[in-house]
Amino acid sequence: KAVRAFLAQHPVGYTIALAGFEGAGLSRNLGNTQGGLPFTVAFNRQGQLYRQKAGQTHLAELRQWAQAL
Repeated sequence: KAVRAFLAQHPVGYTIALAGFEGAGLSRNLGNTQGGLPFTVAFNRQGQLYRQKAGQTHLAELRQWAQAL
């Protein structure tokens, strides 16, 4: 509910995935073996896992990821 309210006030141009409690398993499958938050993943255009990072991410870092694709 809180995420939806935030996004209503601050729309973004990319997909946001909400997985609820089942998200812990999904997160582990994507490489978050410690279960920490935040955990960021990026996929390439073919839908393949491209990068993942546990911990805080900065816009400059995300731009570097995107440019490398």
